[in-house]
Amino acid sequence: MKLLRRASAAAVATAVFLAACSGSGPDPGGNTANTPAPANASGGLTLLTIGTADSGGSMYAAGAALARAFMSRDTSLRFNINASTGSFSNVADLIGGQVDLALVSSDIANMAVRGKGAFEGKPAELRAIASVYTSISNWMARDDSGIEYVHDLAGRSAAIGPESSATDRAARNALEAVGVSMSDGTFVNAGLGSGADMVASGELDAVHGFAGPPIPWQTRLAEELPCHLLRYTAEELARILSAEPSYIPVVIPAGTYKGQTEDIGTFGAQCVLCVSAEMDEDQAYRLTELLCASLEELAAAEPVLSGIAGELLESDDLPVQLHPGAERFYREHRPEVFAN
Repeated sequence: MKLLRRASAAAVATAVFLAACSGSGPDPGGNTANTPAPANASGGLTLLTIGTADSGGSMYAAGAALARAFMSRDTSLRFNINASTGSFSNVADLIGGQVDLALVSSDIANMAVRGKGAFEGKPAELRAIASVYTSISNWMARDDSGIEYVHDLAGRSAAIGPESSATDRAARNALEAVGVSMSDGTFVNAGLGSGADMVASGELDAVHGFAGPPIPWQTRLAEELPCHLLRYTAEELARILSAEPSYIPVVIPAGTYKGQTEDIGTFGAQCVLCVSAEMDEDQAYRLTELLCASLEELAAAEPVLSGIAGELLESDDLPVQLHPGAERFYREHRPEVFAN
């Protein structure tokens, strides 16, 4: 059956944060007060753009939360939040200078820096600030679909994510590992929001997300009608993990979505906050400083970032080299990042 392609309106949308927020919190040096920094020495403002993904997913929410937290602590910063089709687009935009920071799934980042796959012969000079959350494979289907496992999608239909996105790639990798050919069903390239809507309307049987749970649109879908997460067998997960070294085994805890009564074993990949290797070292240092000053606020404000402090401790195991400015900050203020 044919592979359908449906563009997400959010893929070309850009939301602009024009005003800074006020806020306070502990600074990374351990002081109890952290007042916003003054504007830069020239009295001007610094405008930065952060690349995210589909506005219905976790990457967009995480990028917006990071921007708000940074601006609340530095009055000289303003952020544009750039929605896109995700990691592949973000790498291209970062290298091309269209964005200054970008959230990139570790499997795509690994491919980019090695010049493999879509980046064959053209390795990208990416640098990392930190890992901020883990993108996780979530397949959701209606309870009345009769589908329990991902391999049950043979002969059925599903939204697999925006075309050429990390979500799309993870879905294809998973389907191949469980023995479902792309010709065995109808698989639609769609954003998380439109994919969930098509499941709700009965147009499709399932929707795939590769993001930090709870994925907003899947949360909404589960609240609107009885739904459940699809499973992988242990053997299927082993095949997925062996085929892609950047994937890691993870669990979606019971209660993540309405009606989910059991833990669901699946796979995921770190979501890395990346910058260009050409970013000024002091600017990268400052962004890392702001991130570490905002950990408690970010964890409380955005569900996908609830484990950000733990993710930070994995920064020594990233597929992308730390930016020298970020590494300098960690060695001065957060040496535990290198302890493992």
